[in-house]
Amino acid sequence: MVSASVKGVVLAGGKTIWSGEPKALLPINGTPLLWRIIAALQAQPEVKRIAVVGTPELLALVPEPVVKVPATADLWANTQLGIQAVQPNPFHVVGGGLRIAR
Repeated sequence: MVSASVKGVVLAGGKTIWSGEPKALLPINGTPLLWRIIAALQAQPEVKRIAVVGTPELLALVPEPVVKVPATADLWANTQLGIQAVQPNPFHVVGGGLRIAR
């Protein structure tokens, strides 16, 4: 059986409408949502590398060894930046017959 090496990208740039706080820091049973997501990914032995794309303020709180990627204002650019951070070798993401990332 071949063991797959999985990489994870978490887009964590959104803010709530009602308070302007980062959605990633909203507590669920006292633990920020982002910490729960990171912990769930780290608990999977197949996940070898994780990147979080977010604001500099949010990234300052992200624990090592998670790769920290500063967000832009563009969702697709953030997706590409996150993918490049965990998989530096060139590859393509294909969806609906269109090449959307390179």
